[in-house]
Amino acid sequence: MLIVQKKGCSSNFSHLLLDIFYSALKIDGLKRTKIGSSTLSLGVKGIDINPREGVIKISDTAHIPYQLHLLERIKDYLEEVFIRFTNGIKGKLGFSYNRIEWEIRF
Repeated sequence: MLIVQKKGCSSNFSHLLLDIFYSALKIDGLKRTKIGSSTLSLGVKGIDINPREGVIKISDTAHIPYQLHLLERIKDYLEEVFIRFTNGIKGKLGFSYNRIEWEIRF
């Protein structure tokens, strides 16, 4: 089950992406956000950030239905946090992110 502490996540969107998709920390208390044990270790995954186009592309592969379920929950949550993130940085320091593109394979 995906456990997410919503307070303060919008201020550090990049750390949230790292914690969910790439963190190898086994001790939940050391992670920057309280995402529980939902760190994904699926098949081929990638995050491509194109600041010129303002697009973040996330791709991943689910091998069993539960992994697909986790990815859908994470997608919903990241979309919500992304809206708060873009509202907070819109135009500041030249940042202008406008969408996340998802490629989830099963």
